[in-house]
Amino acid sequence: MELQEVIEKAKDKRKGAFVCIEYYANPYTFAAGRDKNIVKKCKGVYRLGINYSHLKANVNKETGGLNGKVWKDGDVNYILQSEKTGEYMLRVYTTHTVTRSEWTINGEKTTKAELVEQKLVSDRKSSQTACFDIKISNIIAIG
Repeated sequence: MELQEVIEKAKDKRKGAFVCIEYYANPYTFAAGRDKNIVKKCKGVYRLGINYSHLKANVNKETGGLNGKVWKDGDVNYILQSEKTGEYMLRVYTTHTVTRSEWTINGEKTTKAELVEQKLVSDRKSSQTACFDIKISNIIAIG
């Protein structure tokens, strides 16, 4: 999706609403997997546009940390820009639902277990965080 399209779709929803988002994730591959096209397609329910700064525990803090990113002017709580690469990202907040993932290798469906067994990707579990950022270029659909 394009940046402006993502901004319009995200702001079209009420702040804090539960929204289905489909996107590509960039899996960490080992050396043996770098010459292969390994893709992880994710679909889950997330929240957009939340600001937790009003909570007493978060006074004078940035919830989730920006880690070398800055809010895009006019799109605070939605769009971040990397100070290093200039790439735009959508800030999403996790919910208690499960994110469903589909894995492919060179266009053919597979499972993470098979990729781990072949020593192409890491077996590490992703950490559960309150929020994370999705590259705009990796978003397939919002809504």
